[in-house]
Amino acid sequence: MNWTPTRDKEKYGVVIYNFSGNNDSCIKLNVGDTVHIMEELGDWYFGYALLNKALRGIFPKSFIHIKECHVNKTRLVEEVTARSPPVTQEVTSVLREWGVLLKKLYVEDSDNFVLLRDTMIELIAFRNKILSGKQTVDELKQLKRRITFGIDRINVKLGLDLVVRDDQGNIINPAITSAVRLYRYHDEAVTQLQKNSESSGNSHSLRQKPHLSWTALITIKNIVIKVPEPSEISLGLFVGDASLGKEKPLSEAFVIPWTDSMYSGHTDLLLNLKCLFTDLRTSTLDESPVWLIGSVVRQGSMVTKEVDTKRTSSAPGKKDVSTDFMRRPFGVVIFDMTAIIKNQKQNVLDGYESKETEYLASFYQCGEKETLDMKKLLSARNENVRDNKIGTHGIWFTLELINGDLKQVRDDNPRYVSLRDVPVALHLGLSDVIMPGDVRNDLYITVLSGEFARGAKPSDRNVEVTVRVFNEKGFLIPGVIHQGCGKEPLNEYRSVTYYHENKPKWMETIKIALPIEEFKKSHVKFTFKHRSTNDVKDKNEKPFAMSFVKLMQDNGTTLNNTEHELIVYKIDSKKWHDNDTDYLKLNWRRHNAEEIVKTWQFGLAPSAKENFLISTTFCSTKLTQNEKLLGLLEWGWSGSKDSSALRTHLDRLRNVNSDELMVFLQDTLDVLFEILMNNSTDEDSDNQFM
Repeated sequence: MNWTPTRDKEKYGVVIYNFSGNNDSCIKLNVGDTVHIMEELGDWYFGYALLNKALRGIFPKSFIHIKECHVNKTRLVEEVTARSPPVTQEVTSVLREWGVLLKKLYVEDSDNFVLLRDTMIELIAFRNKILSGKQTVDELKQLKRRITFGIDRINVKLGLDLVVRDDQGNIINPAITSAVRLYRYHDEAVTQLQKNSESSGNSHSLRQKPHLSWTALITIKNIVIKVPEPSEISLGLFVGDASLGKEKPLSEAFVIPWTDSMYSGHTDLLLNLKCLFTDLRTSTLDESPVWLIGSVVRQGSMVTKEVDTKRTSSAPGKKDVSTDFMRRPFGVVIFDMTAIIKNQKQNVLDGYESKETEYLASFYQCGEKETLDMKKLLSARNENVRDNKIGTHGIWFTLELINGDLKQVRDDNPRYVSLRDVPVALHLGLSDVIMPGDVRNDLYITVLSGEFARGAKPSDRNVEVTVRVFNEKGFLIPGVIHQGCGKEPLNEYRSVTYYHENKPKWMETIKIALPIEEFKKSHVKFTFKHRSTNDVKDKNEKPFAMSFVKLMQDNGTTLNNTEHELIVYKIDSKKWHDNDTDYLKLNWRRHNAEEIVKTWQFGLAPSAKENFLISTTFCSTKLTQNEKLLGLLEWGWSGSKDSSALRTHLDRLRNVNSDELMVFLQDTLDVLFEILMNNSTDEDSDNQFM
């Protein structure tokens, strides 16, 4: 076999792996080098790196990524250049040059290291945007202007050569430009750069109009909590007076897995513990106390089993956890973030950067027979603060408050390009601004409390609630329950089990994310089971009661955002089967002053003395809780067009709350435009909403 010349479209490539070379015939290549490929044979290329055209040799094909290129051939020389916009080629060459300089500044501990690093991240993000080809002409001009300003600013700051450009930002060719004109261009570039730098440096004095929402980046630096069994830490933002037990969840939880050996064998996991809490409204941050609260729940038996360190030290963190483990309360972490958020918020509006500071969310452990009573645990916290006994146990974290929603943070600010894979904890509510194409259909259910009788038990029950979602045929819908971000979806969710507590207060929030088609025909089932301290008895325990809630009401609207007192049905295990759907014919909600009569149907009987309380928050851009708005939307979606019903719907539309109307603005406008354009509607209907 002989070496053959490569095709023109395969003559340019980028090195994706370092290659040191096996012998003198090979050339050394580093990741990011560009190569001119001249010939090929089998799995090998022959050519040279564009940084050193004098040294030629062979290198493996698998180490090269081929890119589109331009080939310029003359009688003696063949040149290849990447087929990409000139500005991206300039960014590529600048980044390669600055990469060497960045290492030097880091070694010298220079003050310019952070500036150069952040600018390089910005240029990479801008380059990716241009290569995506999704920008308009005006957007491309703006990106090009920002790129050239960033390059020139660093070159001046570090004393490098200043590139002379024309009015459009293109590099001027000195071979066809006179020396006088080059000097004038250079003088104008320096003057303009100084003006841009001054306006950029004084931007803190000019207050810009803030965005309507904020995003909080929380980075976990260290966790100092010793738990004898595998556990989970659920961190979330809360608003309200937590000292009185009146706190309400503001966001989804960030779930952190934690083991008895901590992260000693997985130090890389601790480095990646970040979460973005997004859509935090300005009014909420200004008017309400904000708390960072996390519950620590261990996964194991009813009573903590001490670990024999001598027997487990050889294999830390490898202890098996039964699939039927109990979720038992271990403690909470608490931190008042009100003052810090207000301070950072003001700094952002004034254009100043807040100094990175580590804070400690202190940990407070509860006893084996205690509950996660926030009021009681906060009382202990206040006593420790008063007695100056705050220790170092808890979670060390940093907070960075960013003005803007999630899209603005990820797309518009290249500084946060590294946050694209960070888990996102959504706000328990819709955004103030809903853009076209934004679709959300999340139901948040908070398991509040319950009251259960002992039955045949000599003492109060250890009640565990299991939450599952079923369709109208009784089939389980898997993977739609979310405990929080950072954790995979669940088929079922099991609550914390309290020891001998007949009036448990769980206050646990989960999210149910269903497609709109399945949402309308689904329901949530809650089953209550006693968890025994005896492992043998616990395996034979069956649910003693159940409750359920339908996701759609009889009038076609969804569940209201309020508390719901559900009827607790006693279970006859000999007659009741989990897959039966006959119970859907029964009432699911207890109405005010309604007398419960204990009658057995389908193996179930309502309990007059027991109750179960939940609250729901529905965040949807497609399903409404407003019956008046629903009538108009369904008229537009239905095939039959009843003009008499339309006049009623239009009249009721006047009484719809503006906030509710803005959520469904696009769908509402579609229906109204259809009314104007539809010849089947009468003139009175056309004029009724105008």
